[in-house]
Amino acid sequence: MLIDQSFFVGEILVPNLTGVGPIPAGNVEELNRFISKYEPEFLDEVLGPDLSAAFQTGISAATPEQRWVDLKLKLVNATRKESAIAGYVYYHFYRDRLSTSSGLGEIESTAENANVVLNTDKMARAYNDAVRKGRAVFNWVVENAETYPEFDLEHEYTLSPVNTFGI
Repeated sequence: MLIDQSFFVGEILVPNLTGVGPIPAGNVEELNRFISKYEPEFLDEVLGPDLSAAFQTGISAATPEQRWVDLKLKLVNATRKESAIAGYVYYHFYRDRLSTSSGLGEIESTAENANVVLNTDKMARAYNDAVRKGRAVFNWVVENAETYPEFDLEHEYTLSPVNTFGI
């Protein structure tokens, strides 16, 4: 994985990921499940399936080729803990939490002594930031297509912004 729990800070904070006990451990496990699912999906959307697969194989080599390192630097800023991938994962992580499946159907959580507030505005901002940054990576790959022969020049960038209603 290119990102981990340390990327979910600031505007895309996912709380209760540190500490000892079942709650932080469960939250980290759940977040890692979403990273494992949505990081490859984001890479496929931005890079196309062939380049995405080649990149994931190439970057995991003991000594990755410079072209994979360069592409990773476009996708992830490990020093500043920033990545469009994190925004994409954040959106899907919290979209899943808008309701919970039960034997009665979908239910919404309520809180005692607190008001539950939907964070759809934050979700949309995180997703739209991921869309913008993903487009920048896509454009960079197109400009450097000779370095990435695995890139399908017919691949279209299909991610588009959402509004606070999720449409």
